Amino acid sequence: MDQQMIFGDITSTNFKKQFELTFEAFVKNMAVDKLVDSNNKKEQN
Repeated sequence: MDQQMIFGDITSTNFKKQFELTFEAFVKNMAVDKLVDSNNKKEQN
């Protein structure tokens, strides 16, 4: 694959949108993990 071709394909707005979606999903996953963690600790006590 030609790098120039790949990067020429990506518009900055597309990249920004993709990054925001990925970041949002990452933050949600972190929050869910914390919830699961605290629930597990409650059950153990």
